[in-house]
Amino acid sequence: MPLEVRNQSKVFELFLLKRIDRDWINHKLPADDIPIPPKEVPEQDRELNFLLEANETNWQDQRPPNFCFDHRH
Repeated sequence: MPLEVRNQSKVFELFLLKRIDRDWINHKLPADDIPIPPKEVPEQDRELNFLLEANETNWQDQRPPNFCFDHRH
């Protein structure tokens, strides 16, 4: 049995046997009543860069002796 036919039979079964409301398929979440101002939305790239830099600085402080200082590994 092709996949499309099986999917159609499942939809048929859901609607007729379980009596699921047809509006359920088209349901959408309500829109936010209060929009968030753009300045309040976190700049994820800036935060990520800060964390990466902090991690890199921490790693450099703990590097082993006789480490190659010519390159950042």
